[in-house]
Amino acid sequence: NNDDVTVDDSGHILHTRIIGDHVDLRTTLIENLTVNLMGGDDLLTIETNHGFSSLDIDSGNPSGGSDVMELLAPAAAAQSLTIEPNPLNITTQSISGFGAADSFVASGVELIIYVGATAGANDDTLAVNPGAGTHSMRVEHRIDDAPVLGVDYDEVTSDSLPDIAYTNLESFTINPDSPGATTATFVTRDLIGADTYFVDTQAFDTLVIEGITDDDVYNVVNPGAGMSVAVTDNSVASTNKTVTGIGSLALLQFNTLNGDDVVAINVDSGSGSALIDVPITFDGGLGADALVVTGDGGGL
Repeated sequence: NNDDVTVDDSGHILHTRIIGDHVDLRTTLIENLTVNLMGGDDLLTIETNHGFSSLDIDSGNPSGGSDVMELLAPAAAAQSLTIEPNPLNITTQSISGFGAADSFVASGVELIIYVGATAGANDDTLAVNPGAGTHSMRVEHRIDDAPVLGVDYDEVTSDSLPDIAYTNLESFTINPDSPGATTATFVTRDLIGADTYFVDTQAFDTLVIEGITDDDVYNVVNPGAGMSVAVTDNSVASTNKTVTGIGSLALLQFNTLNGDDVVAINVDSGSGSALIDVPITFDGGLGADALVVTGDGGGL
């Protein structure tokens, strides 16, 4: 059966089945909660202040669709969530920084949704770690396959984790383990789920900036202060988001697809850019593309 289960801020558990019946379970002085949803395409919603000391989530097996776990950040406090493979069983996920349980393990989930608090300025953060080894990750704006959100969101897909959707965040970070070589692709034009984007990279990781089949415009600087590079999408009608690399980076690669694209690399120390020592490749696809490098000598 397809189940809809909500664990709310008061520790109450509301279980609704697709056929319409429901159970409202009210708990008192319960420390450990195990949710086993078994078969079906299930939705589990957990609010941060649920009050349980530990959570154990098993969504079972999907039946032609997917199981969704939705995590709701608190309205009154900033929260920093991390999602990564469970080192004891990499087919499950370790989620830390969420409520009283702090860290818990989830299994059988095909989509994890993290919704930052909507009141006031965004102050919640999300870090996603694909785990040690060689991995591929992709971040892009989506509007089609997470109807639970009801709003625009970003989605992270990878070869080691379930799909992860998020919205209303202060920052989103890809934070790969070491040793390994992760390729992180950001399709920047319409990103909307966070105010800022980071890749906390290791020496063998690659950052890919992907455009669309239109005229893409990117500005590249080195902001210094422990950062290696920052790329801002200044294309017409873009959301003007910046992706910043922290630490070492093996390669910065631009795949701008078709259109008349511009990559402007600024190493002008007078405008606040240090030397960019990350190797850069630029594949402009079809169209009249331009690579522009500016500097005053201090950064070149």
